[in-house]
Amino acid sequence: SDKEDCFLAAYDELVGRLVATVDEAYRAQSGWEARVVAAIGALLEFFASEPEAAQIGMIEVMAAGPVALERYRLAQRGFTVYLQETAERSSYPGDLSARAGMAAIGGMAAVIAEMVREGKTRQLPAIRDEVATFGLAFFVGSAAAQGAVEAAMAELDESVEVKTAAWAGGG
Repeated sequence: SDKEDCFLAAYDELVGRLVATVDEAYRAQSGWEARVVAAIGALLEFFASEPEAAQIGMIEVMAAGPVALERYRLAQRGFTVYLQETAERSSYPGDLSARAGMAAIGGMAAVIAEMVREGKTRQLPAIRDEVATFGLAFFVGSAAAQGAVEAAMAELDESVEVKTAAWAGGG
């Protein structure tokens, strides 16, 4: 009925597509490390391929009023589910608190938003490993997070090789 309703409808559609993309990438992997790296990679690729969506989802939403800010907060909270599930699959010794999950998601979002603000949206995929390490460090520590990302990269590389071989008729 007005500009705000139009913005909110566009934002909701954007978040729905983003969540579907991230969820598909996350669920396609078996190891918890690869799930996190794949999900973060999918999010960064999504925004890199749709810079306008990144601008709306990371920057404009902040100035679109209290209802939009609440939707942004709920979207961020929704992504903590992936961290909680990851913590349960990893050797993390305790429960991941909602606050820790929000802190991790908020920190990753801040890094992404800064790049979008700087006009570097298409370069987002290049920070996948750094962002994944940061997110994982919240519940496994920084050294273990770096090791987890390296293990995930090996698993993801094997997955790509298998898919490439199958596509080429090799299996």
